[in-house]
Amino acid sequence: MTRLGLAGRVILSIALAIVLIQSLGVMAYLSERREADPGRALFPFPEQLAAIVASVEAAPGIGRATLLRALSGPDMQVSVAAAPPDGSEGGRALAADRRWLSQVAALAGRELRVTTLGPGPIRWFPRLGAAGVRVSVRLTDGDWLSVERRRAPGRTIGGLPLGTISALLSLAVAVAALVVVWREMRPLRQLTEAVRGFGTDLRPRPLPGPETPDLKLLVAAVNRMQTDIAAADQSRTDMIAALSHDIRTPLARLTLRLRGLPPDVGEAAERDIAQIAQVADGAFRFVGVDMARMDMPVDLRALLTHLAETQQAAFADATPHRPAQLRGNAELLTRAFANLVENAHKYAGAARLSLTVTEQDLQVRIEDDGPGIPPAEFARLMQPFQRGDAARSDPRGGLGLGLSLAVRIVARHGGTLAQGAGPAAGLTLIVTLPRDAGAAVPDPR
Repeated sequence: MTRLGLAGRVILSIALAIVLIQSLGVMAYLSERREADPGRALFPFPEQLAAIVASVEAAPGIGRATLLRALSGPDMQVSVAAAPPDGSEGGRALAADRRWLSQVAALAGRELRVTTLGPGPIRWFPRLGAAGVRVSVRLTDGDWLSVERRRAPGRTIGGLPLGTISALLSLAVAVAALVVVWREMRPLRQLTEAVRGFGTDLRPRPLPGPETPDLKLLVAAVNRMQTDIAAADQSRTDMIAALSHDIRTPLARLTLRLRGLPPDVGEAAERDIAQIAQVADGAFRFVGVDMARMDMPVDLRALLTHLAETQQAAFADATPHRPAQLRGNAELLTRAFANLVENAHKYAGAARLSLTVTEQDLQVRIEDDGPGIPPAEFARLMQPFQRGDAARSDPRGGLGLGLSLAVRIVARHGGTLAQGAGPAAGLTLIVTLPRDAGAAVPDPR
């Protein structure tokens, strides 16, 4: 039950409640019957039939007719004839009931026939809706005793027992309730899809307000939240982009003014200025991810093959027979995987790429044999401008944007980047991207 959503849990709860109510009703009915007549069997007909057969066989000719009239009533008719009824009224044989009656000691060895009185409304359930049941027993003198048990008047509607009608009505109510619950849960499913999509690209997906007051307030709050977060993110992006752009001009002027300084001082100042410019360029690339188009078809297999050739990394395709298309931005994805491969080269000397295509996802593994990253440290290094310890840091440079930029690009494509367990020491990164099997990738030629 832990895998069921809210709609599934509500539906299951309603279904269990209906089953419980029906079970309690049956138990109460059976208990009341036993308390009203403890000595009476729940299904007394076999013993009653055996007694009728014995009484009729023991009665003389005139007394037999009187006995038959005494045994007959509104819901049971007893008759004796030289031949069994021909079933011209359309009754159907009940073989299971005949075998069941044959197991009674007083009826064992006798020829029996069990048929319904009139055809039932349902072909596969001849008992259901039939007017009654006829049991014919061959007597020792060759005559046939027929006992017809009819349904009591007022206990059926349209030929169906009241209990059956009650069960069918309960089933209809349950189905209607489940349909209503599924329909009422639709705003929550739409809300889930909107929040998931908003988390991918931070573009608001406003939802219409449902009729339910509580859900209406929730949807309105989520709509406002999407608008506020998108506005704040856009302001941050615009500010960083403007800052990284405008800072280049004063840096260029400052570089020209430093040429008159002594060589050692000027070189040190130019290195500082170059580092500031590098930070500005990195910030501009970081925010540029949010402004790029994300609706272009991309062949991930071709992208990784080309990247492995240019970056001198090993590439293995575990599922070459499956298309590896997705929608997004090929330039951004190339930058993301290039950053991960460059990090592997920088800290381990080599990188291994592998691609696995499933029914829904594209999974890329980037492995190296370097010192690795502790799991507790990995979450911090996924943030911008964060660098690792001495084991994974480069004293010659690096801003700590490579891994965080890759994470941001993968997230923009609706995917995830996580640390995995490799077969040996080193670092294993797993990039999972949603597959678009219907995307038409243009021919690179």
